[in-house]
Amino acid sequence: MLYCKYYIVFILSYLLPLLSVAQSGIHPEGKTVAARFGVPSGYYRTDTAPATFAFFLQHLPLLPPKTPVKFYDGVPNTTSHPAAVIDMDTGDKNLQQNAQTVIRLWAEYLFEQQRFPDIHFHINNGELIPYEQWAQGMKLVINRKTYWTKTPSNPRLYQTFRRYLNFIFTNSDFQTLSQDLQPSAATTVAPGDILISGDEVVMILDVAVHQETGEVVVLLVSGGNPAQSIQVLQNTGENKTAGAWFPVNNGVLVIDNKSYSTAQRYRFSNQKLKVES
Repeated sequence: MLYCKYYIVFILSYLLPLLSVAQSGIHPEGKTVAARFGVPSGYYRTDTAPATFAFFLQHLPLLPPKTPVKFYDGVPNTTSHPAAVIDMDTGDKNLQQNAQTVIRLWAEYLFEQQRFPDIHFHINNGELIPYEQWAQGMKLVINRKTYWTKTPSNPRLYQTFRRYLNFIFTNSDFQTLSQDLQPSAATTVAPGDILISGDEVVMILDVAVHQETGEVVVLLVSGGNPAQSIQVLQNTGENKTAGAWFPVNNGVLVIDNKSYSTAQRYRFSNQKLKVES
């Protein structure tokens, strides 16, 4: 009888953590956002069509659970406790900071889709730098004026693309980002929406809706300053729901005690809203 009692305790000690994981909707074996983060009970994940930015975000690859956030120099950020870390390099320079992170995600999607003419961003002097033209030799001189050189590269090569992004990151900042954004025309929050509070920028990664009440919860992705791993944010607030999902209450998202209004959502100016949402 005593043996049976200890056996039951042993089984429960093994099963309870698994039940907790199942209830929270987190599947450690999942290698993408959609595979690792199940929706809370009673909710359904919004559909996304293949080849859209929303689909790209839902299927971003993730590093194994408990992978630490690392700064650009490889040093772990011990103060950051993300829900997950995106499997995407940060670079070895302090360039891909908070604002540049959303540029990186949008640019990576466009490059994957080979939409090279759509890859273009502004720099500090107000100039718009198209990727294809940059690959043909556009460079920046010290006096902040642009000119063409005779060192063309292949725009289809990923190394060329990364050099372009480093160029953009070096010569852009939070204020520059606003030149590439426009208010979202979608009626509700959707993956790819960008929220801004002060100089902090987050992007909506995924959306789930309650089947009966219509309440909305979202997954969020962000970078940091100094440059560090792109991460799925962990909900640690009072209104936290299952896993990393953040509730949208009366059009407001609260992240680390900072409020973001979902009425003021942005997307990149060349994002095809009729397809994405």
